[in-house]
Amino acid sequence: MERRNWIFTFGQSHRFAGKYVKIFGTYESARAEMFERFGEEWAFQYSEEAWQEIVDNPARVWPVEKEMDIDGD
Repeated sequence: MERRNWIFTFGQSHRFAGKYVKIFGTYESARAEMFERFGEEWAFQYSEEAWQEIVDNPARVWPVEKEMDIDGD
């Protein structure tokens, strides 16, 4: 399976609401890392291309989330 960037978002009631995480890997490995770090406490997984379509959509009515550094760099 192709390795690429994946975007993960959090629900509005989550302590990280308004932020997102970018993880590089296959669909499955990125998802596994997200579960390892956050359990089931996240909302959606998007390919980077699908995420960009959401960000660029002029009909979007909510603010774009801010990327969160999960490695503490």
